Amino acid sequence: MNTKPHGRPNLRPGYSRLGSRWSLSLWRVLLGGVLLGLAGCHIPGWSDTRLAKNAAETIFRHSHAGQFDSVYLTAAPEFKEQTPPQALAALMAAFDQQLGSYQGHELVNTSLRSQMGGAASSTQVVLTYRVTRERGVLATTMVFRIAPAQGGKNRQALLEQYEARDAPGDTSAAPGPGKKRST
Repeated sequence: MNTKPHGRPNLRPGYSRLGSRWSLSLWRVLLGGVLLGLAGCHIPGWSDTRLAKNAAETIFRHSHAGQFDSVYLTAAPEFKEQTPPQALAALMAAFDQQLGSYQGHELVNTSLRSQMGGAASSTQVVLTYRVTRERGVLATTMVFRIAPAQGGKNRQALLEQYEARDAPGDTSAAPGPGKKRST
């Protein structure tokens, strides 16, 4: 093997001790992808959004089964202070009376609101659904606060606000366009 004046081996152009230029580029791309993948596992808000979506699915399931007490249990203390369980049950029962039975729902929008402040830091997840009923369509917005669960090890999504209004552009028999029903 020939050596250059500085003592390094004379390799063919385009090659190094580790392989070709192409294989070095491939290794860099793979390493970058692995690092990005690992970083993506801890994206702030991703797990919060997942918690809120699971809580919303639970609320849909219980409310359409008429289990309004179970829906009330997922609410934040501030929600419970402002809304007695009977008022929430009456609101959800009114949807069935006025708009007919539940047909399905589709997630339309998700957003995060974060407030930083040391121990008082909090995250809110806002989910907007298009809820189809027998005689109308509702735009339903649920706001969840992500908080430590009892015991402090896990986190939970607590319902802070529930709002339903006629969906924009819906021309069904839903009562009064833009009429807002919220709690």
